[in-house]
Amino acid sequence: MPPFFILLSRIYVMYSMRSFLSIIFLLAFHCAMGQLQFYADTLTYFDRIGGRLDSVDIANALTPTSFNGGRAIWGPSGATTENLLHDRTRRVFDRKTEMKQMRFSALPHIGFAYSFGGQSSQFLRAEYQQAFTQSTLLNIDIVKNREEGYLRNGSYDNSQLNIAFQHSGNIYSTKLSAFYYTTDVTHNGGVTTDSLIEDFGLIFTPVNKASSNSLYKTALVNVNNYLDVIRDSTRQLGLITKHRYDISNREFTESDTLYGLYSEVNIDSLSTRDQYNIPAIRNGIGLFGSLGNHFYADVSFDHRYWRYQNLGVNSDTNETYASGNATFALNDLRLSADFDINLTGAYQGVQSGIAFDFNRKAFKVSGRLSYDAAAPDVMNRYHFANNYAYDLKNIQQNQILSASASGKLNLVDSILFVGADFNMHQLDKYYLFDGSSWRNDTLQGYSFYSASINLGLSIKALNIRTRLVFARDPGGYLPKMQSYSRIYLKRKVFKAQKLELLVGAEPQWSASYRQRVYLPYADMMYWFDESSETGSLFNLHAFLGFKLDEFRFYVRYENIGYFWNDQTTYVMDNYPLAGQRLRVGITWDFYN
Repeated sequence: MPPFFILLSRIYVMYSMRSFLSIIFLLAFHCAMGQLQFYADTLTYFDRIGGRLDSVDIANALTPTSFNGGRAIWGPSGATTENLLHDRTRRVFDRKTEMKQMRFSALPHIGFAYSFGGQSSQFLRAEYQQAFTQSTLLNIDIVKNREEGYLRNGSYDNSQLNIAFQHSGNIYSTKLSAFYYTTDVTHNGGVTTDSLIEDFGLIFTPVNKASSNSLYKTALVNVNNYLDVIRDSTRQLGLITKHRYDISNREFTESDTLYGLYSEVNIDSLSTRDQYNIPAIRNGIGLFGSLGNHFYADVSFDHRYWRYQNLGVNSDTNETYASGNATFALNDLRLSADFDINLTGAYQGVQSGIAFDFNRKAFKVSGRLSYDAAAPDVMNRYHFANNYAYDLKNIQQNQILSASASGKLNLVDSILFVGADFNMHQLDKYYLFDGSSWRNDTLQGYSFYSASINLGLSIKALNIRTRLVFARDPGGYLPKMQSYSRIYLKRKVFKAQKLELLVGAEPQWSASYRQRVYLPYADMMYWFDESSETGSLFNLHAFLGFKLDEFRFYVRYENIGYFWNDQTTYVMDNYPLAGQRLRVGITWDFYN
């Protein structure tokens, strides 16, 4: 990271903290306070789970690949900078906590979506929103994904639960969020040969591993309490308490002649059971202030305690932080800022960001700038496993500077729209796993970015959506150019105009890119050897569906390009191109 950015970030977070304190104390002396207003998106009777009929076939499932259990290498929008950032900085199957924005529904709403298809794939989505009163809301979201995969000994079973509750009162308000995530993956290590694919298919092609599995479990409970000390109909000032408990666990097992596969065997040469568990609790107290729906700010001082258990060996640490959030909203403009500064116990790390969102009828634009400088995760600092072990000295900060912006403009009464977005990440001194330990001598000012142009045209029943993506990545892991289109016909039929039909196709093309190399035992990508390159690929999907009031049905035929692409093409090291998949799905929404 250039010294200028480090200095700029330090100045920014220090100024933000001073500004938060100044604003809150200014409110205390000059304002009478009132009921706390929480921000929430508003659902209408016409909102449906998974969005509109136009895209419901891709909104409620994972993109099919041959990677372990069918876990999507890329998303519907292709190879993105966010995807590459995740694979460079996190364990592949260990996902970030993803909390949805709170949604307000005047009527209790239940949304249900289910689809199933080839490779024993099943995708379930369910959501529930209810407003008990104008100021008391409950949201529940459930996600379930299960696939056997295109290759033998490869399966993927993932479950996720999100619960959010908030209550705004004249004196006391509270906001609770809970998250549970589990992923069970059977690792096959990819194929050993591609000579049998064209004659016998993917399922009969031999793979590298016969018995290897990893199980992830993550849970989080976060509660914020707000106590107003001066009551008023529009303003509020008071004490805030923050409470967070989270726990992460991974268990990796493998049975094989391990001394023939790994250069290091620390425990058993025939069987592996690597495991770590890290619970943490964080509590904080501070001040908050709000001015109706227009302004909110808080600042707090927090204490965090974590305990790391790795194969029966325990360690723990106390940490202290200063953190804050602020939001300003006026008409169509929304601004927000946040910071989290470690004071003791975590190498003085900093996380900070500013964001904006402007939404006015036909025009939308948003953006975010963030800077993180934090020590590696605890399990990346020291860890003992059957086939690798490390204990890092002289810990330095992982540094990430990220920027994103997007915009959309509707033209000619929504017949035509144009949009664009930009995403950039710069990694500096970031630790990467080299197969046995972690190194931070390779990513010095490593930057990658993408820019896209989005076009949409709707003329009567004909609809065309096109996305062109241009990317730059020094490592070559992102295609320099990608294109994704959806071309479909949609119209209502019969006299009552209640039945809506949809039929269309999705052509996709990507330029060449370097293959990523995956290490199952560590659940990390390996970036230190020159991997092979995948040539340009053209793919096609087809879909049809209908909607009748709250019920929707669709059929999607995926990876039609398998008929003309070289079936021995590898999309990742040892993982060949995935075959076709037929998938059927329904969604149903209930308002009462």
